[in-house]
Amino acid sequence: MSRTKTAETIENVEFPSFDASKATDQMRAFAEKGVEQSKEAYAKLKTGAEETQKALESSYETAKTVSNDLSLKTISALRANAEAGFSHLEALIGAKSLS
Repeated sequence: MSRTKTAETIENVEFPSFDASKATDQMRAFAEKGVEQSKEAYAKLKTGAEETQKALESSYETAKTVSNDLSLKTISALRANAEAGFSHLEALIGAKSLS
């Protein structure tokens, strides 16, 4: 008897049908959404990288200009100091007395 009841129960149970076309459509939609999100993320990353590159180039140019100015001022100060030292030395050599 248990076999017949089991068989009757199995016959009365309805299993959901699997529609492959719906699953394919859902997978396609999911993949397309993923591709679109990836494109958006790439565009944002590219824009950020370009802005960062421009900022770095600007910073580099500013640092280069400041460095050149500082180098020229340093050379000018060293030259003035050397000239003052030589002028003083010439004055000492040209002195007639120690006082």
